[in-house]
Amino acid sequence: MQKILLTICISILLFSCGHNQEPELKTNTLIFKVLINPSFQEIAEVTLHKADDKQEMRFFLKQFFIPNKSQDTFYFKTVALSVDQFDKFNSEVIQKIKNVKSSYQKVVINDGMPVRFTLIQNNDTSQLYFRNPDSRFDTSGYKITKTAVDNLRLIFKDTIINDYLDDIEANMDNTKTSIHATDNRAINKLRKIEYNR
Repeated sequence: MQKILLTICISILLFSCGHNQEPELKTNTLIFKVLINPSFQEIAEVTLHKADDKQEMRFFLKQFFIPNKSQDTFYFKTVALSVDQFDKFNSEVIQKIKNVKSSYQKVVINDGMPVRFTLIQNNDTSQLYFRNPDSRFDTSGYKITKTAVDNLRLIFKDTIINDYLDDIEANMDNTKTSIHATDNRAINKLRKIEYNR
């Protein structure tokens, strides 16, 4: 009799636990990546990850390629984004890349700066690629990349990242080439430490 009562109690307990279980909620995820690959500088990988009400952005700089040395981290920073920061970046950058076509450049540029934007949202992936978003040859590539760079400055507010973005702008706009020569910038000081030169 005790075995029967014990079995009934366990069955009721298991049955009630099964019915109180809430259905699994699907997470609304978004991943947005920017890959900037200048010919003679560090490669930048910027990743925005949003899941439900949490969003963060990571700025990762890989060391410039040196023969006989494995590529390592040059600089890394992660920030949590507020709702307003995410909404601004979403409207000014993410939503805009959906409406821009990858451009074809007739001019051959050997030392270009490829920029790739990748959007992954709920298992759908879209990409936008510019071989060299130079203001002289590719105005649409320049505009979308410049808008992304401006937004990244506002989000990170970091001296080394801003110096790197200055270099990127100088690669896109030949009127800003004098930026590279300034040795006292934070990024150049870090380069001297990292590369022993």
